[in-house]
Amino acid sequence: RALTRGAREIAGGDFGHRVSVNSGGEVGELAETFNQMAASLEQEEQSRRRLTADIAHELRTPLTVIQGMVGGIRDGVFPADTEHLSAIEAQSELLTRLISDLWEISLAESGRLRLELGQTDLVELARRALRHAVPQAQTAGIRTSFESTLEALPASVDAARLGQVVGNLITNAMRHTPEGGQIRVSVSRVAAEESAKPHSSSAVISVRDTGEGIPAEHLPHIFDRFYRVDDARARGQGGVGLGLAIVKQIVAAHGGQVRAESQPGRGSTFSIELPLDA
Repeated sequence: RALTRGAREIAGGDFGHRVSVNSGGEVGELAETFNQMAASLEQEEQSRRRLTADIAHELRTPLTVIQGMVGGIRDGVFPADTEHLSAIEAQSELLTRLISDLWEISLAESGRLRLELGQTDLVELARRALRHAVPQAQTAGIRTSFESTLEALPASVDAARLGQVVGNLITNAMRHTPEGGQIRVSVSRVAAEESAKPHSSSAVISVRDTGEGIPAEHLPHIFDRFYRVDDARARGQGGVGLGLAIVKQIVAAHGGQVRAESQPGRGSTFSIELPLDA
């Protein structure tokens, strides 16, 4: 009877309901399993509500700016000049990027992210991603370097999406590295006993910076959607907290994993590990 009442409460949306476990045997085990299910549903519901609130907040900010600018131009408060039109364009681009990122995460989480796999040299892929970031790094006064003992490291990957992953990590590193700091990208190959996944060997692409680092309490959450270590700073630099979530999903779609290590005040290292066929 208690399980029947509990099932009705859950069906009605009360995910906080639990069944008292006061008997052993199969019925007691069923009650414990029921409570585990309820706890999982409650957590998922909380995550859904946070995600909805985060999306609403992220959409509201640029839309408010656009509406204010358009209203000001219409009322003659602002001239319809390059400065104000550029501000509207920038906010429109932010909206487009946000929607595109959300769509990409949605595809990945539902298993519908299509990968165009092909033999790709990971050394050249990482080197090219860093080369694209050099002008921005130089403007910010950040030194960059690339290192690998391998001349080439072929792997079956989606070159465009993996290039996006490495680019996201480099961009993230630049956001948190001050002038005079350094970003280093490296590519290596590790044997099975050194690898965290059971393959004959794995490729590891790492992005290391000398920025402010990430406090230990934030590390478990940095790959969550919309999560920011420094909310105000990230918003000011155009980050919406989706870059690392996309990194995680794309790497997972390749059968790999991404991890982060950091020492506050000394910098962070993000490493992508991808299985190799041979």
